[in-house]
Amino acid sequence: MKPITLLILFFASQMALAGEIFSYTLSKSEKIEGTYTAHLSNSGTMHFAIIKNSESKDFLLIPFYVDAARKVKRLEAFASKEMFTILSYHESNGVVSVVNYDGDNKLVQFIDYDLVTGKVKSSAKEMKEAPNNVFRLTDKTLLVSFNKKKNTVDLDLVADSGHIASSQIRISKDKGKLFRSLIDENPDAINQQEFVEKGSILSRKGYFIDNNLVYTMAKGREQLQVFRFDLTEQTDFTHSIIETGFTKESKDVSNYFYDDKLVFLSVGKQDLSLKTFDTKTSKEIRQLSIMNDLRKILPENAVADYVKTALKSSIKSTVTVNKTKSGKLALRLDNVEEAEYHYHYNWFMHHWMFQQQMMMQQQMMQHQMMQRQMSAPRGFGPLPDNYLPFVKEKKLPALAFVLDVDFNVAQADSDTTVYPNIDKDKYLDIYKDNKTMKNLTSDFTDTDMRYISFNPKTKTISIAFDPL
Repeated sequence: MKPITLLILFFASQMALAGEIFSYTLSKSEKIEGTYTAHLSNSGTMHFAIIKNSESKDFLLIPFYVDAARKVKRLEAFASKEMFTILSYHESNGVVSVVNYDGDNKLVQFIDYDLVTGKVKSSAKEMKEAPNNVFRLTDKTLLVSFNKKKNTVDLDLVADSGHIASSQIRISKDKGKLFRSLIDENPDAINQQEFVEKGSILSRKGYFIDNNLVYTMAKGREQLQVFRFDLTEQTDFTHSIIETGFTKESKDVSNYFYDDKLVFLSVGKQDLSLKTFDTKTSKEIRQLSIMNDLRKILPENAVADYVKTALKSSIKSTVTVNKTKSGKLALRLDNVEEAEYHYHYNWFMHHWMFQQQMMMQQQMMQHQMMQRQMSAPRGFGPLPDNYLPFVKEKKLPALAFVLDVDFNVAQADSDTTVYPNIDKDKYLDIYKDNKTMKNLTSDFTDTDMRYISFNPKTKTISIAFDPL
């Protein structure tokens, strides 16, 4: 058989592996406004089409549930007079709950989709401003709002549309100034229920652990403050200070919180230093020199290449910790362009690449809520149909290695992380120039990438998959 024939057969076989599993053609009165894709348990996914009906003037949030066998079930649509701005979603007991903020009517909406019956129900609550932080948990969503005037933290723990537990933490007068220093700039909410690759480069970060809200605030290279809000007690907060021991000789110091510990990465002129602290005692646990202690387990010249990039004035270094399946710590040291990089967990620019005008509007809402201090210029104005809000990042030198819980070098370097780190660009790049696939949003299961897209020529919404 000729080589060219083999090549054709190879590509044909690859195409046969992927396929459309559902399609829906819009009527004359329907116009696509965007799409949204959610990751569910048991290899399930939910794909939403946001459609504007010109006759009713309603915006429709139409869900399509795809189970592990790739069977598609269309559920009831939810109608709104205003554009959807989805803050979060979660799944519990066969119900997918979507949290949506209606800025025009100052409402937060809780929309439940029953995966068995296909029915939808909802409730709403007045909320004058969108929450400052949103934490998407396994089966709940936590909305966090800071009130500077009243010195309070207002909380809404959402199980479903009928079960929203609202509470408030009042800050004592003697801690008022300290509290306001924390919320002077909006912290990044870090989602640790997914793989965190680069994390946040903001000085203020928020984490949710063991029913505690933990906020960290870096004060230069030398100090970091820890604010812990106990949602069980709901009274004030505890405050502690960690002295890092790093000086101005360090070009850059970054940090990351995990298991009530903080790890710091310091970039020196020739070496990298790691320190880990117990946040409850503020005492140092361990210090490592990457060049001396970890050089043997890293590729040749990897440390030198990393340091060379990290020392550039435009670069910010990051450190993250992800758990492995055997309980070890998978550390990742990364470099990012400080003027361009932003951390986006549980949002479009993190999960997928290609969006249209509505997607950009939703990104802007999220940015306003969670990163108001970001300097990158963004706007709400009309965008061209081929606009890609996600700009592919240039890959910079990174270091990855495994340590045990005591910060010793682990033997099982091949140990996999609890949450996989999927190279999404690898699977999405092939569609970036495809003019028949607009509004593409996707999710990754253990075996495939599933995506929803819109063909402007045929006015058809399609759900398809590609094997991993």
